[in-house]
Amino acid sequence: MSPTGDFTVALRAAWFGGPLADVATLARQCSREPGDLGPRSYVVRGEAWGITYQVDGVFVEVPNAGVWQLELIAPVDKTRFAAQVFADWINAVVR
Repeated sequence: MSPTGDFTVALRAAWFGGPLADVATLARQCSREPGDLGPRSYVVRGEAWGITYQVDGVFVEVPNAGVWQLELIAPVDKTRFAAQVFADWINAVVR
C-alpha cells in the first residue's frame, strides 16, 4: 500500500504460514545489515531512477500461526517521516 498520490513510499507484507526455522538468518539473507528493530530486522539501500531508496524490514512471529515479513520502502529523505507509520503498523500486527 502507498499513501494517496505518493507512490515513492510503500508498505509491503508477506505471510509465511507455520513456523520458520530461524527468522534472524532470513533477515541476514535479505541484508547483512540489521535494522533498528534487532536481529530479525534488516535495512538495505539501492538506487532506482536516480533516487536512493531504503528498505526497512522485519520478521514478526505470530505464535502458533506463522510469520509476517513487513517492509517500508521509501526514498532515503522520506524514511524519517514514514518510520512512525511503519512502527505503528508493526505494533498493530503484534497485537
